[in-house]
Amino acid sequence: MFLFHSVAQRRRRPEIMDLPDLAPERHSQALRGLERINRWSGSARLLWRPILSHARKSPVSSSRLLDVATGGGDVPIRLWRKARAAGLKLEIAGCDRSPHAVDYARRCARACQADVHFFEWDVLQNGLPGQYDIVASSLFLHHLEEAQAVALIKAMAEAARALDVKIHTHLCEGVYEIDYALEKFGKRPAEYLRDLGALDRHMHCAHSVLLSAEEMDLYVKHRPSACHCAFNNYHIGPHRLSEMWRRGIDIGLGTDGAASWGSLDIFQVAHMARVGQQAVMGTPVAYRNVMPSEEILKVATNGGARALGVEKEIGSLEVGKKADILLVDRSQLDHLPLYDPYFVAANTVVGRDVRTVVIDGKLVMKDRELLTVDRAEIDRRLAERLPKLMERFDAMTA
Repeated sequence: MFLFHSVAQRRRRPEIMDLPDLAPERHSQALRGLERINRWSGSARLLWRPILSHARKSPVSSSRLLDVATGGGDVPIRLWRKARAAGLKLEIAGCDRSPHAVDYARRCARACQADVHFFEWDVLQNGLPGQYDIVASSLFLHHLEEAQAVALIKAMAEAARALDVKIHTHLCEGVYEIDYALEKFGKRPAEYLRDLGALDRHMHCAHSVLLSAEEMDLYVKHRPSACHCAFNNYHIGPHRLSEMWRRGIDIGLGTDGAASWGSLDIFQVAHMARVGQQAVMGTPVAYRNVMPSEEILKVATNGGARALGVEKEIGSLEVGKKADILLVDRSQLDHLPLYDPYFVAANTVVGRDVRTVVIDGKLVMKDRELLTVDRAEIDRRLAERLPKLMERFDAMTA
């Protein structure tokens, strides 16, 4: 008997918190569960960096942020704490169509004295309320019917063009995704996004491993950016980084996070990318140096800036750009003899060789000493939290 359902048939089931007759206590329990997911996944932390960057660039003294489908309000509350710690003037609000969720979020805000405004609002029915500088939402799309999801994606693409910002998504990352798109829509993922009007330079497509020849041509034509996470991409498929780079696609390197296959050391990612590209694009056709040292360094620096759409600000050392500088100890034995600094930087240097770091002209590490964070406090909190996290993990997987 065939046990597997068609990948093209979406089996959407209402979540507990979406049930219309859900008892208040059960709803609160579901919101607490959502808060744990947000905490484990670091939703507020992931949002904070672009929010901070936008707020610091804004010509006005205070920015307004709205969290859509806020649920229990834990994400905007965490963002409020981060803004207060950074001394940033950020007016934060959260909306949700559920009266109980809004009431729950208000009680949480009062309990921790967070200055966050929560109110009832259904963005699908009424659109976005008021004028906000930043609009965020997480763990939301799976709640929607297909037509609603398509309308939202189109609206996001239009908003990204109007605001000249990036939308981040994962694309052509797995066979399951391609199978679903082909069976459901009769086209591959990049082709589907093109037909929605969402595939352009405002779309950032992480991974982009399993691109067809036609999809590669779409990337060249419509200019979405991409990110090659070398530590895990090669177990998915033969990533064509060198082809993408030489065809002018804005692509950089990424670590894919601490829970992925490798470290957060971007130098090691560059090493892996170069070896991977040699295996995929070079050795099969006896091309001995498919990505020279200088080229992989350009991908890691200028390529990353282009992929983020900020190549006019960072990515190279030029007059008028931000002063982002790494000073590397070149005296290690495995760096000698130093006859080609590009070769050493691309193939031998690792993060631990970096001695001093300057970001936007500010000295943040000197002689391996971190100047802007308390390393001892980080170590203490890690030692305190790790046993608790592992205890919860073991309980969940028992």
